[in-house]
Amino acid sequence: MVGERIKIAREGYYRDHKMTLKELSKKTKELLTDRRISNYEQGIRLPGPQEALILSRALGDSAAYLLGVAEEDDLNKQELELLRSWRALPEKERNQFYRRIKVLALAYREPIPEDRVETSYGKPKRLTVKPKP
Repeated sequence: MVGERIKIAREGYYRDHKMTLKELSKKTKELLTDRRISNYEQGIRLPGPQEALILSRALGDSAAYLLGVAEEDDLNKQELELLRSWRALPEKERNQFYRRIKVLALAYREPIPEDRVETSYGKPKRLTVKPKP
């Protein structure tokens, strides 16, 4: 499982670029050789916590996910892409987007009942909410 996750991340399953073993080694500042990474992918060796951290920084995935400690398998491709993009943002921007998304999610948790929504036809569509009876 660990090797598969590393290989999927390296080959760009969720990205546009298929990274080679040599390219990944260079992204780790050659702290991990292409041969060693290949051994991880084939299941011959398992990366330790330090190696997983080095790989996670180079691949944009969490070390916990690469090691199989954290599960992200239930996320679809779009959710994973969003998560990786969010992780790439500076912390200040992450917090700003987190608050915006949280507010949007709250708005959709409790939908307005259909009998309380009116539309104005013939004009640009506008939804208004009638007061509760």
